[in-house]
Amino acid sequence: MLVAALSLALQPLEPIRLTPFAEGAPIPGGSAIPRRIELSPEAPTAVKRVTADLIKPAYGVMDFGPAENRRAILIAIDRPATVGERLWVDANGDGDLTNDPRIEWERTEFLIQGATQIRYSASVWIESGYHGPLAKVKIKFYRQQRFAPGGLPQDPTAVLAAGEYGYAGKITLSGLEMKAALRDELTAGDFRPGADSRSVQLYLDVNGNGRFEGVGERFDAGRPFTLVGTTYQIASITPSGDSFVLAKSADAVPEVLPPPNLDPGAVFPPFTAKTIDGHNVSFPSGMPGKVALLVFWATWDAASVTETANWLRAYEEFRGDGLSILGVSLDPAESEAKLQATIAEKKIAWPQVFEGRFWESPLAKRYGVVTLPFAVLVDRATGKVIASGDALRAGAIPRTYAKGETRLLSRLEVVIERVLGKRLEP
Repeated sequence: MLVAALSLALQPLEPIRLTPFAEGAPIPGGSAIPRRIELSPEAPTAVKRVTADLIKPAYGVMDFGPAENRRAILIAIDRPATVGERLWVDANGDGDLTNDPRIEWERTEFLIQGATQIRYSASVWIESGYHGPLAKVKIKFYRQQRFAPGGLPQDPTAVLAAGEYGYAGKITLSGLEMKAALRDELTAGDFRPGADSRSVQLYLDVNGNGRFEGVGERFDAGRPFTLVGTTYQIASITPSGDSFVLAKSADAVPEVLPPPNLDPGAVFPPFTAKTIDGHNVSFPSGMPGKVALLVFWATWDAASVTETANWLRAYEEFRGDGLSILGVSLDPAESEAKLQATIAEKKIAWPQVFEGRFWESPLAKRYGVVTLPFAVLVDRATGKVIASGDALRAGAIPRTYAKGETRLLSRLEVVIERVLGKRLEP
């Protein structure tokens, strides 16, 4: 199960020891891949004792830990008709579901397309069976209530489990000191890479923006990866993940670059492209005005079409004060006519780059665009990012004027007001 078939050219480096995730801190890389735990009304033989007041229980078992010390995590759900649903987890692994800490099985209601949905969730500390820093690991259990025709709740058939544990710290590779994290993505209880390449992930903040990007900063722990021209591979790792060894390898693999840092104050990497009208445009240096807004969008994306109204309003309000806009469409090649029609219908006056490549757009890939719409505001004089992403999207910020008039401003309007020193009137 350890990384196999390593090249004889491997040159081991010093063992790396990171520290467990801090309680309450954001989990590097976001949510783990959930495991599905099937439920049954029959109690497994490993269950030795349950609380006496169970009314309509369902049981499940999740295998956890390395093959040498595999254990079963037992769970029980009770869903009586008259009181709220309850969850028990055999956190200490003794088969007794009555002597573990009480669990708050939190019920949350939300709407999806006008229909009420119910979700239950709880994060539980489990005895991992390891000695050392990860003697206990935190696992989030959750399920979404399903409803039968007529609106009656169905009996639970499964619970999902996602690990909230791992290690974080700093690593120096290829002369770069970077934030790093190591995660058991499949909540298997074993940090040694398995047959599934997603099982264990190593995160490295290559671009230094304090976050772990999905591209170029997330690596399968069982495969080699290249960083600044040098190929590395995890040569060995303990089952608990508390120590691992990276090695240089002669087995070169292509380097995958992370997107650039687009946080405020970072220098925006410029580009030159051809607009849908056949003209070359350089961003940001070739744009007129004091600040240039780059917007990624598509006619097939409802959120993009909605956000267009904010861009149009800002353009009309600030173009005379130094705002220019460049659009990049992620429409596919066959939608060029639709794009042209949308531009005409909405009276979009700024230039548009159309590559016809959908999500394979080279510009979208270069700047790490994974959701639409996405915008970046750049200071033309310095070439530095002023704001990007959610800081420029939507918003309904109320403002009351001296004579009692009110107005709702978008986040984009508020940012441009500050930069250009112009206060919008009611």
